[in-house]
Amino acid sequence: YLALCEEGSGKYYEAFKSYQKVLDEYPQSERVKEVIEKEYQTGNLFFSGREKKILGLSFSSALERAVEIFQKVIANEPFGKYSDLSQFKLGLCRAKQGKYDEALEKYTAAKEAAPDSDIVNFDLGAALYQKGMYQESVDAFTKALNTEDREIEASAIYNIANAKYKLGSTMADTDLNGAANLYRESIDYYKRAIESDEKNTDAKFNHELAERELKALLEKIKNQPQQQ
Repeated sequence: YLALCEEGSGKYYEAFKSYQKVLDEYPQSERVKEVIEKEYQTGNLFFSGREKKILGLSFSSALERAVEIFQKVIANEPFGKYSDLSQFKLGLCRAKQGKYDEALEKYTAAKEAAPDSDIVNFDLGAALYQKGMYQESVDAFTKALNTEDREIEASAIYNIANAKYKLGSTMADTDLNGAANLYRESIDYYKRAIESDEKNTDAKFNHELAERELKALLEKIKNQPQQQ
């Protein structure tokens, strides 16, 4: 009851502490799952920023509290529903903090629990992209295309285009033909991204950039000395 009162008063962190005290003192209680769900919901408040708007917490402080709560949820119920969700949210927290190694670790754990999740695969792709692991990010984004969410689909297509463009750029000095093929593939995906979302000005800009890079590369290939 204390936790509910604290929650009702907007004292969310104090409510979390009270919920955790219940779990520590009464681990066999019939209400354990209900309390864990409450903790997870509290972690989401800090993650979303709603709590910091109420109490004036800084962005970083709110995220650190979210991390603390999600870690407790995982410890409280290692193989439960909210443990899997908390692993995923921990990845999002670390990505927001720029801690991409930790984000990648959490997304990988979340993928083991939900290998076909469109959201998990999309965010795993984003973390891999930030780490410069472009081919792996293409693989993850491609799996995220298996979704009924049109927004996730459009974003995954756009990010596949970006990753293929980056892959092409890394090969532009060593494998001209391979780079050209990747630029062509990126252009195709940018076209799909624009068709999916005509307001995506970034896709339009990158599409034009990739076309210019491909044109310059093809000219370079054309002017290469012919092998005897």
